[in-house]
Amino acid sequence: MGLPLAFVLSKVQLIQDTNNQYLISSHSPTLINLSDDQFQVFRLSLKEGATVGGPILDTSESLLALHDLGLRASDLLQSNCIIWVEGPSDRIYIKRWLELISPDLREGRDFVFIDYKGLGRLHIDPEHASEKNVINVLQLNQNVIMVLDSDRKAENEELAVEKQELIDKVNQCGGFAWLTDGREIENYLPTPVVARACSALRNTEIMFELGQYEDFETILNQNLTAKGVKSINYSDDKLNYSKKFAEAFSMEDITGSLKEKIELVSKKIIDWSS
Repeated sequence: MGLPLAFVLSKVQLIQDTNNQYLISSHSPTLINLSDDQFQVFRLSLKEGATVGGPILDTSESLLALHDLGLRASDLLQSNCIIWVEGPSDRIYIKRWLELISPDLREGRDFVFIDYKGLGRLHIDPEHASEKNVINVLQLNQNVIMVLDSDRKAENEELAVEKQELIDKVNQCGGFAWLTDGREIENYLPTPVVARACSALRNTEIMFELGQYEDFETILNQNLTAKGVKSINYSDDKLNYSKKFAEAFSMEDITGSLKEKIELVSKKIIDWSS
């Protein structure tokens, strides 16, 4: 039978009010992102006179289903928002924080990350559209979260003009621009997280408070060296080291300004997903 949109919207009520199992046939593309612990979407097709198929488990299978329905991937499989980050470590930390604050959000469905460092200059204004090495943020997705390191080495240091313009434009278009309170994303790492990560990495706990505008790697290695422990060259293997520090986070470590920012990011994603 055909599936009305009202049925999709009432999936929570079905789970709460019945213990039955339902087998429903539909050509509605609305079902593509419905799979979870209670629902499973299957793709069926006619091949050599026989009906064949199986569960839709990943994006490639979703694309095949959309092709069967005569739809383009751009019609449906765009995530609800893009979180633009300066580097892979930003993605790792923010993903971990979102897992703790809003565990129901799913990367790939509710949001995706794009690492914009090295991609070229970002813009929102249409007058830049014809310029080379310039990326139109809104052309990829209208729902924008932009994370920018302040790169400040002191509180009174002025922010780069291009960054301030981008922040203003993102906020004007209904997105959310997150400028880090300190120098970079690593300046949000609290003392207990650093201590637990160093215990795992170097079998020693070091207790220090990182200043907002201090360089994380420099201060980290100064403290390790003072205890006679081998340095951590964080910038040489930032991807793997950031995973270790992100894993050391618990819900109790997300406080103050960091908690406010992650809750704002989460709220934006949820609003765009509803």
